[in-house]
Amino acid sequence: MNSPKSRVKAWFSRLPKMPHWLEMLFLAVIAGIFLILGSSIIWATIAPIPTIDNFQNREVAQSTKIYDRTGNTVLYDVHGTMRRTAVPLEEISPYIQHAAIAVEDATFYTNAGFRPTSFLRALLANLLSGSYQQGGSTITQQVVKNALLSQKKTILRKVKEIVLSLRLTRIYSKDKIFKTRT
Repeated sequence: MNSPKSRVKAWFSRLPKMPHWLEMLFLAVIAGIFLILGSSIIWATIAPIPTIDNFQNREVAQSTKIYDRTGNTVLYDVHGTMRRTAVPLEEISPYIQHAAIAVEDATFYTNAGFRPTSFLRALLANLLSGSYQQGGSTITQQVVKNALLSQKKTILRKVKEIVLSLRLTRIYSKDKIFKTRT
């Protein structure tokens, strides 16, 4: 009777031998991945990242409205090129809310604030195009970028965005994050 160990050994002996250089390349790639992940974890623990303490109390810039003397007709909407009026989430149709979530981040209520598959897809597309064409951000990442970070497209900002998104998801409910987005 053959033991399971001897059957596994026999199966592996039938596989074609891999060249030594390919084995070394494979080990180097694995070591590189561990080195990058380890460095990222160390960096994330010591890098200066904004706190999310003041996240809930942030002020969203709105445009200034100048009305006529009756107070009913808007004559001017002033704030550079931005036209923004805050509307409470309760006044927005639930259908519009669900549509926004479906378009922006279909897994919003189930993800942890970051989707690795979307990030890798965007990274691959950006590497192939040679520019920052795709973002791969979740709604939580968009909230973090707009509320706590700059709009500058850099790798460092993206890493901070991911770390803060994971923290934000642990502290606030998804409904609170979505409400803050609007």
